[in-house]
Amino acid sequence: MIRPSFYEVWLSIPRTPPMRNLLTFIFALTLTCVTQAQSVIHVDPQRGVDHASVPGTQNEPVRTIGYALSMQQTGQSVRIRLERGQYREETWPLAIGLEEVTIEAVDAGSVVVNGRRNSSALTNFSVQANSKGLTLRGFTLRSAPTTIEMSGSATTTQYTRIKMEEMVLLVADCAIAADVSGLTQLEIDIRLSNLHALQTALELTAREDAHLKVNIQRSYLYGGSDNGIQMLAEGVNASIETNFENCVFRDFDRHAIQFEGQGGQCNLYVVHSNFLDCGASAIRVTAPPNSWSTYSVIRRNLFWGNAADFHDWVGMTHLVTWESNLVQDSGLAAIGGNLHGDPMFVDDSWVMRNDSPARNAVTPAYPFDDFHGNARGQNGALHDLGAIQHDTLTAGLESQVFLSHGLTLTASGPPQMAFQLRVGDQIQSQPFPIIPGGAAHTSAINVAMDGSGAWRGHYQLPSKPNLAGKVFFVQALGRDAQHVFHASPIIQSKVSIPPSR
Repeated sequence: MIRPSFYEVWLSIPRTPPMRNLLTFIFALTLTCVTQAQSVIHVDPQRGVDHASVPGTQNEPVRTIGYALSMQQTGQSVRIRLERGQYREETWPLAIGLEEVTIEAVDAGSVVVNGRRNSSALTNFSVQANSKGLTLRGFTLRSAPTTIEMSGSATTTQYTRIKMEEMVLLVADCAIAADVSGLTQLEIDIRLSNLHALQTALELTAREDAHLKVNIQRSYLYGGSDNGIQMLAEGVNASIETNFENCVFRDFDRHAIQFEGQGGQCNLYVVHSNFLDCGASAIRVTAPPNSWSTYSVIRRNLFWGNAADFHDWVGMTHLVTWESNLVQDSGLAAIGGNLHGDPMFVDDSWVMRNDSPARNAVTPAYPFDDFHGNARGQNGALHDLGAIQHDTLTAGLESQVFLSHGLTLTASGPPQMAFQLRVGDQIQSQPFPIIPGGAAHTSAINVAMDGSGAWRGHYQLPSKPNLAGKVFFVQALGRDAQHVFHASPIIQSKVSIPPSR
């Protein structure tokens, strides 16, 4: 279950019958107007032609995203649909105007966009401060130094939304850089995405009366030489509120999250996430007294391999609720029911052994799904700490699934337990061939846990373009020493075309 937006929650609130009927009519009328005002343009890098005579339909597509964007009419939102293939001919940056723009793959995982074609471009998408927003969905982007840049000041209250869903970003510097002021209201919504930033994944600043809302769910952010997410609310009225659920932050040289408030109201909500191997600390929060609301909560997370769990915790105890986490810093273990210990990962994966102190650690509470979308704690069972919910037998898949690239699979379960690891196309129930160590293709692997209840294997997907966009799933099946049958939760990912150089 993905957490609904504020507007989805608002629409679900029960109302009296007359008011409900009126709101339904207004919503339907608004939806009709939006539908009438939106154009759909198809892009195909093989069949398309950029010419005024080409309508941009599925049968007669244009060739580039930039040309499709130029076809957008004043006062009209546009949905740009990308047919499968490699997009290498774009001229960056692309300017996003006042109306809403959606750029999405027709088949998620089957599209790669080279965002570094012209090396002088500093950004891929430049969003105006008064824009209604930009949505990117379902493709891989090898980004310019900055993927999305937004700066400026709104003189009237303006709501802008930047959304990423099922995206794979290989970013030179920063995925989203926003520096807004005035009355700008900016929401950043990232779900089911994989962001590899060489420096900072998100660098966000709100000034004057600007307000930022950052929502990240079921996403993986890793690999930068700076902070993972860097946020600054500058000024007594500037504010930032955040919601991070079921995320994994890993391998940032400084802090996974650095959040600085300078007087405005700011909220930090982090739940069921993993913070791994960060050089300075997992989370750093700085703010003057009385600037943070009581909704700043860090709960049910897992911290391991970081230089520190929480930077300057002593000075922040009155601002943040810190409870029911698995921590590495023994000084935090006595606070709020935190646990101290080794999560017992299978090598350096996200899968934990059955004897991990983070397993079955807390009573059920929201969110009721995990990083992979699997339900937490079936039939009232306890929840695990961190981003991944485990079972007696658990399979793991941490890396993005690319054609012809290496693939690391892991599993945990009872020691010495024999099991079969199955991979395939979940939607069509077709086996997926993988290559174990250069041997013949197979879609089922018969293996066994080691003495600690762990297993790890390295494989490779074949280079078959027809597999791009399909749902790759992994599941472990086996019987324990008492001959009780166990099936692990299904782990799935979209197969993607590897990015071009």
